[in-house]
Amino acid sequence: MSTLADTPDLAAELDATRDALDLLERRSPRRSARLRLDFLDVRTEHTALRLNDTELLTAIRRIRDDTAASTPQRAMTP
Repeated sequence: MSTLADTPDLAAELDATRDALDLLERRSPRRSARLRLDFLDVRTEHTALRLNDTELLTAIRRIRDDTAASTPQRAMTP
């Protein structure tokens, strides 16, 4: 079984998801808390070897997509 050290894409995805959750927390603390729990759940499952790296990456990307969908986009100003 591979580890996080073997998959740099996974480590980068985890960092980006954490950053997205931090940004969402300022705008929607409840939604951020729920997604952060999901994030911790999948990390726990991975640590317990119930999820492989591919399954973890899929779950993390889903959480990151949900986070992006929950974060209001700023209006572009000319």
